[in-house]
Amino acid sequence: MVILIKSNRAKAAFGLFFLILVALGLILRNEPYWMGVVIVCLFSTILAISWLLILITGHISVAHAAFMGIGGISSALLVMEAGLSFWLALPLAGLITASIAVLLGIPILRVRGIYFLVITLAFGEVVRIIIIKWKFLGGYVGLIGIPAPNPIGSIDFTSRVHYYYLILFLVAITILVMYRIYSSRIGRTFRSIGENEALAESLGIDVLKYKLLAFAIGCFFAGITGSFVVHYLHYSSADMYGVWQSLMTQIHAVVGGMGFIIGGPIVGAFSLTFFPELLDIRWDISKSEPLIYAVFLILVIFFLRGGLMTLPQRLSAVVTRFRRRGIKG
Repeated sequence: MVILIKSNRAKAAFGLFFLILVALGLILRNEPYWMGVVIVCLFSTILAISWLLILITGHISVAHAAFMGIGGISSALLVMEAGLSFWLALPLAGLITASIAVLLGIPILRVRGIYFLVITLAFGEVVRIIIIKWKFLGGYVGLIGIPAPNPIGSIDFTSRVHYYYLILFLVAITILVMYRIYSSRIGRTFRSIGENEALAESLGIDVLKYKLLAFAIGCFFAGITGSFVVHYLHYSSADMYGVWQSLMTQIHAVVGGMGFIIGGPIVGAFSLTFFPELLDIRWDISKSEPLIYAVFLILVIFFLRGGLMTLPQRLSAVVTRFRRRGIKG
């Protein structure tokens, strides 16, 4: 079940959320560490939202990080080798990633389930190995010295706060585009394919075409995320695009709530980024981060199937139940 933002209250909540994030950039401008943590939360949100678009058509991809890598390396090469501006390389990186997704999707989107998962797993490893083996893509060392985005007036991207507002803008664009897609006829078609592909095909829907469209759009946003990341870090390495990064994206979506196409990824990305950081500051658990993710995932699967987004509803139900018992007593 996909839950859309239809009520004015929900829209107001997201508006307030963005206002808080805008203000947070000013509050944290002298706190580069925490500014960096929030930046990670924001680009992780884009990855989770775009991955969910692929999921609703019935496919579980574990190659999302690989597509992020394709976008990141494409952007870096376009700027460093072709001399393009970052602002042109950013959308081009997304388009290159989407084009490769279409070429890959034509044969692999005809299968579903474990077969699709295994194929995307293999593709992700192929991308990672190619990056390692081909020196012009980074090799074992990685691409070093990737330039910052070109200045816009007084904004010269010498401070993390500039990157913060750039990724916040990209998150806003992603949410707006995804909301429009999910609310449209195309979005309803995506969901119908995911729920019953055979029925959708019997109604005359070109299933492969719509699957390719969802796959391309999801990978496009993974590509522009990769572009942002490499120019933010000034570095690109094959280790950044491994299976673990793809699994983290899925865990963010599951823990936040897969039924909530926008709120779920936001809550999942923020909770699973901030909570380990807070624990690391207190107890130095940096080497146990996969364990923290696993515990979170297990607890949600067993006790909160709908994700953290359903927690207020569950707590409200518990409180109501106790009140009724109190009245009866």
